[in-house]
Amino acid sequence: MASTRVANVAFFRVDGNGNVISKNSITEPLSSHLTGSYEQRIIEDSSNPSTLGYPTVKEYIEREALADYVLDYMGSDTIITAGADTTSQLTMLIESNKETWTVSVSALTTPVLEWVYSDGTSEDRVVNGSQLNHTFVPHDPPNSMSILFPVETPLFSFNAVSSEAITIELPPLSSNPYNITLNNLYGLTSFNTYAVWTDLEFFQITNTVVTSLETHAEWTKLAAFYGFGSPVGAFVLHPEWVLMTTFRFNNCAWVGPCSVPDTWTSLETFYIYQNTGLTLLTVPNTLVALKSLQYAQCNLETSPTTHPEWVDLEILSCGFNASMGGVVTYPEWTKLTQLVAQVCGQTVNPIQSTWTAINIVHIYSNSLSATEIDAALIALDACGTSNGSLNYSNNPGSDDGDRSGAAATAKANLIARGWTVLPA
Repeated sequence: MASTRVANVAFFRVDGNGNVISKNSITEPLSSHLTGSYEQRIIEDSSNPSTLGYPTVKEYIEREALADYVLDYMGSDTIITAGADTTSQLTMLIESNKETWTVSVSALTTPVLEWVYSDGTSEDRVVNGSQLNHTFVPHDPPNSMSILFPVETPLFSFNAVSSEAITIELPPLSSNPYNITLNNLYGLTSFNTYAVWTDLEFFQITNTVVTSLETHAEWTKLAAFYGFGSPVGAFVLHPEWVLMTTFRFNNCAWVGPCSVPDTWTSLETFYIYQNTGLTLLTVPNTLVALKSLQYAQCNLETSPTTHPEWVDLEILSCGFNASMGGVVTYPEWTKLTQLVAQVCGQTVNPIQSTWTAINIVHIYSNSLSATEIDAALIALDACGTSNGSLNYSNNPGSDDGDRSGAAATAKANLIARGWTVLPA
């Protein structure tokens, strides 16, 4: 069954044949970096075959289309696609490993639903009188059950306004699911959850019209939560979810403050971008495993407090929060590869000279003076990295006529090492 896939975009130097030149070729002479050109390419990810070979954005989208994926989101550094076949478009996936239980599906129409199991068997079921009750007997080993809604049925539409409502009700199981995926169910208006789902490890809700979601402290095994394109709004992030490693909640209409529990010490990825109702974000210093923090495009008016304890941090994306007042960074973030902090009210140079892995810095359209731009160039040059991308345009101090001698030398050094620098 296809699923949502995330691809990351970065700048790469390419040769005359369009081949990506390794960003780690530190043995190349500096003169070699003056040849070739620079392009936005997709970063390779072994879990996504469409990313192999560093394709261009166009090539990547073409590959995903051939694999029956559709575009869900495209940003400056991220592309999200979702399976376009029947299975992945309109799917509820439930995985359980214990007792027999029944799932109820209600609809305003009477489509034929296909129930598919991981052992290859399937059954066609007709919603009888707008109600379908199906008894699920898990197999040994644990079995997957998918409810497949035919794309051609009028029950669903890509236009949410014309989608007919559907509700899916699960009983409060004493033996419970460990994986629930609600994927592109455009007519889904509600989904009930239960505290007794103590084995739940993975929860995903994408492209529905569910407006609220009850979560439970008893889900102590929950390690991953994915939300996208559903107006779910805010819900409780429980401190008991101590195994949480990945939390993605993008474009889901979060309203009000969001506080990450300080007990989430295993958390590696926290995405909450494109939630324009987010008023305050609190991320504690105890998240020592944190690698990626992204809260761009949320219209925050207060900058979240950052911490030097995040020594494994690799990506910080906080752009397009124009009234936020900038972001504070630390020299302890020696593994940082990307700082995406454009249009966020930055007034002080955020670049630290200790960032020896940095290769993407977007700080354009801020409030950086010539002195702060000079400091940024000098610090970035001191990092010693090659073949990166720096954009500091549209700041009060962006004009290169204002560069100090040391900053001008630093910029020349970066370009000689293969960096793309804007303004050129």
